Amino acid sequence: MEKRIVTFFAVFLFSYTLFSQRDSTIIRKEYVTTRTLQSPKIDGVLDDVTWQNVAAITDFKQNSPTYGVPTYLPTEIKIVYDNTAIYIAAMMYDTAPDSIAKQLGNRDDDLNSDQFQIKFDTYNTQQDAFVFGLYASGVQIDNRFSDGLYNAVWESAVKINEKGWSIEMKIPYSALRFPNSDIQLWGMQMIRATKRNGKFDQWALTPKGEANFYKYWGLLRGLENIKEPIRLSLTPYITASTSHYPANTAGQKNYTKNITGGMDLKFGINESFTVDATLLPDFSQVQSDNVVKNLSAFEVTYSEQRPFFQESTDLFQKGDLFYSRRIGRRPTQYYNVYEDISKKETILKNPDQAKLLNATKVSGRTPGGLGIGLLNAVLDNTYAIERDSMGNEHKVLTEPFSNYNIIVLDQQLKNSSSVYLINTNVNRNNGYNNADVTGAGFSLNNKKSTYKVFGQAAVSNVFSKTDTIQNQYTDLFGYKYDVNVEKISGRFQFVLYRSGINQTFNNNDMGITRETNFINNGFGVKYAQFEPRGNFLNSVIVLNINQNENFTTHRMNSLEINLNYNATFRSFYGLYFSASARPFEQIDYYEPRTPGRIFVRTPGFFVLGGMNSDSRKRFTFGVNCFGGSTALISPTIGYNPYYGITLSPSFRVNDKLSFALSCDMMKDDGDRGYVNKDVNGNIIFGKRIVHNVTNVLSARYLFRNNLSLSIRGRHYWSRADYVSFYNLSDDGHLIDNISYDQNHDFNFNAFNVDMVFQWQFAPGSYMTFNWKNSIYNEGNVVINSYSNNFSNTLQAKQLNTLSLKVLYYLDYLYLVKKHEK
Repeated sequence: MEKRIVTFFAVFLFSYTLFSQRDSTIIRKEYVTTRTLQSPKIDGVLDDVTWQNVAAITDFKQNSPTYGVPTYLPTEIKIVYDNTAIYIAAMMYDTAPDSIAKQLGNRDDDLNSDQFQIKFDTYNTQQDAFVFGLYASGVQIDNRFSDGLYNAVWESAVKINEKGWSIEMKIPYSALRFPNSDIQLWGMQMIRATKRNGKFDQWALTPKGEANFYKYWGLLRGLENIKEPIRLSLTPYITASTSHYPANTAGQKNYTKNITGGMDLKFGINESFTVDATLLPDFSQVQSDNVVKNLSAFEVTYSEQRPFFQESTDLFQKGDLFYSRRIGRRPTQYYNVYEDISKKETILKNPDQAKLLNATKVSGRTPGGLGIGLLNAVLDNTYAIERDSMGNEHKVLTEPFSNYNIIVLDQQLKNSSSVYLINTNVNRNNGYNNADVTGAGFSLNNKKSTYKVFGQAAVSNVFSKTDTIQNQYTDLFGYKYDVNVEKISGRFQFVLYRSGINQTFNNNDMGITRETNFINNGFGVKYAQFEPRGNFLNSVIVLNINQNENFTTHRMNSLEINLNYNATFRSFYGLYFSASARPFEQIDYYEPRTPGRIFVRTPGFFVLGGMNSDSRKRFTFGVNCFGGSTALISPTIGYNPYYGITLSPSFRVNDKLSFALSCDMMKDDGDRGYVNKDVNGNIIFGKRIVHNVTNVLSARYLFRNNLSLSIRGRHYWSRADYVSFYNLSDDGHLIDNISYDQNHDFNFNAFNVDMVFQWQFAPGSYMTFNWKNSIYNEGNVVINSYSNNFSNTLQAKQLNTLSLKVLYYLDYLYLVKKHEK
């Protein structure tokens, strides 16, 4: 262990010495803005006196499809500022204004619309930037490169006229972070995308394939004597909801009603740091999870849908130690309630989410480039409620009072390099496990940003309460590490990597740890075509070879070879292909679900190919076909293929109404996996014929940019017939078991409907009406007809929930100005 830590830091020190110089050979464009005494009216009409006699930016160049050529259509930008905001006026000239793409949508959507973006690297560190943009339809775009879900409150307007389309933007200083300095120097980039011809123009050209694009950006000068305003906003909310679930149990209500309230707070401690807090949060209106039938040895993870845990979490992702769904997850004793209950008891309530009381984030970055992040979340005791035959009710603790903490330090260095330290900590009451994980890492680029050395390591401690000695704990220590050497720029790139994790590393209290006790060694190469050639606009091919071995014994677990290719035609159709092969047997330590046992998987292969049509068209489609086998050559197992297809058509009726459908079908003729243990302790495996079908239909109508109606329905159907059973031998191979006759067939359905009507009635303020329908149904009788299965699913018990949420954004500066008036 000590040797690996010394090696890790030796690599860091050598790399830092080698790569610490900054590239000073690039000449950056500049624009000097001016202070205005009269702020413009934000209406998209560029006739304000503010814009008169202001120098304009006109020297855009085309980046794609052909790099560096003159732009197809001219663009003109003007920028001014005052004591409260920075203002942007842009005129996108167009010879065919009636052909400007202008699809309506919700904020930050990917739309079939022309767009303009302006990007500010306010600290000029070439590490991060704020992005503000507008579609020609008036829909706003905003994010940070380090936080794709960043949302600010700012003003904008768009007008389409006989010359093209024009915009005005007002970005208040409260939406930005910048140094506390009398004279500001910001990195700046502007882009224009014209949808119908696929042209992408830039003010400051960035070479294709360049890793550190920031260093090519221009500079914004002229900002002087601007002050960071008081950044304080409150967003109180109130939610009223009613649910119906046909419990059909005496004494248990089918209808429930609930009214809740809470508040989000955002406060700028100074020009660099912000506090985000949520009190009694309500996440009832987030989109339903894409639930699946899990046959693997590992838990299923789902994407984060809760806004508080989506936004401003970039710092907390360092080291891959944080899985936000751990906070407020399904209680750890949730299923035990059903297993432990007697026949004379009835479960009245068993919450499937732990009760989150509050959560707070403090994050920001100093002018010297030191990022600091703190996150704390507090969960209350969560109880199930049972009733016995005498009518007495009692509570069962399913998740204790818990405190989740993260602290992270991330120091930016030259050439987009950085070094970080992170700690995660979980403390629980009532004798539950506590955990502590600490990680550190570095990412170092050379001065031309062509090569990178990356390394990170983490140690974990899980503290388990000793049964015999009160308030005494035993601890389990583990560690992991990763080291990469990469070429990150240019048409040809490569990576060499090694990662390892010992048998006792455990990050599952606040993160995700699946496999342990392995070492990965790998090599990857990539070659890209950036410029149009023949029928292709661009293409890329990637080859990767990965060898996995046991951390303790160094026995090879697997060898896998992967080849990927994708390309875009001049017609804007996309083509992709992927193939992978496992030429040798694979040692699986997890499928037996028993420590010390293994399952030997036979060699196999996988191929995938697909095509996407031109997304500019009203009707688009995608098709994806795949196939493979879990056994190449095996006298006892034979050839067992799996295959499937995905179809994804979509239709844009007009700029307001659109539909999208995704149909996914898969069949596995020879899946072999763990079933259970028999009375003699033998590990039983089964061969199952698995069919999975997933259909997702969504529709959206935009009355206008701030008023929308969307609906999404998803039906997932998984069924399996077990055709034979085996005993798992001590050496990991399967032996026929003709006497085992238990029924493990299953027919699982998950059906969800999410309908959302949303009205943004004021900046940052929303009223949302939500309807959710959920059905989860499973049996051991397989239904082979889709129509019969779907009909049977709709007849099952279903949960319907209606909720109305009103969220109002209150800004301190706005309230002060209103009071003064």
